[in-house]
Amino acid sequence: MGLATLPRNAPSSWTVPQHLSFVEKFFRKHTFDHMAIKQWSARNVLEALREKETADPVGWLPERTVNVIWQNASSPELTNKHQDLAWLVVRRALPVRSFMHARGLNLTTRCPRSGCGADETVAHLLVECAFAKKVWSEMQWYLSRFVPSSSVTQDSVLYGLFAGTHTETNINCCWRVINSVKDALWSARNLLIFQLKELSSTECCRLAYSKVQDYVLRDALKLWAAAAKSQRGKATV
Repeated sequence: MGLATLPRNAPSSWTVPQHLSFVEKFFRKHTFDHMAIKQWSARNVLEALREKETADPVGWLPERTVNVIWQNASSPELTNKHQDLAWLVVRRALPVRSFMHARGLNLTTRCPRSGCGADETVAHLLVECAFAKKVWSEMQWYLSRFVPSSSVTQDSVLYGLFAGTHTETNINCCWRVINSVKDALWSARNLLIFQLKELSSTECCRLAYSKVQDYVLRDALKLWAAAAKSQRGKATV
């Protein structure tokens, strides 16, 4: 490939060392024959990869919608934890009971909530369960600050798709709150299973509010940093 020069007066092994096996897999998967070695800068390689990549399908949704869904899941407006959670939700890979049962890791698929006999799927945990519906109902007044209540649907919760026309700022704020609620629901479910501690819907909402405050603090730090940078610029001038 022209990446390195090898001595001609010594034996050479063409077997890739174990710690560089990922490089071999990378070149087997991606070919850059159209690019000269001198053009292999990090930026050019990333651009070439973006041209080749395709979004994984999500159900029967069209490609344009799928691209928006994956952009929402990896939105820089979210914290790293919430990006991971959003990715797991889209992939239906959150380790709920139906997911674990399908892989022989759990004996039942039933929802752990008392009085609920439905299968615990990702959609059931976050939207369809009676407990989740009660939490979303109590959080509705907070979400309505950004988008109307009619715009917050199951697709909004799972994929970040909002009906109607809204500003980008309102959508980002609402998407943050939604993922904070999803995080609280997932935490409440794990407390119930692993510690036998059942949170009320009000306590789950308080947990969601605490997670929203992390975004408020992060935005405040960004504004403070921007103001400090502006002041330094004025002082320099």
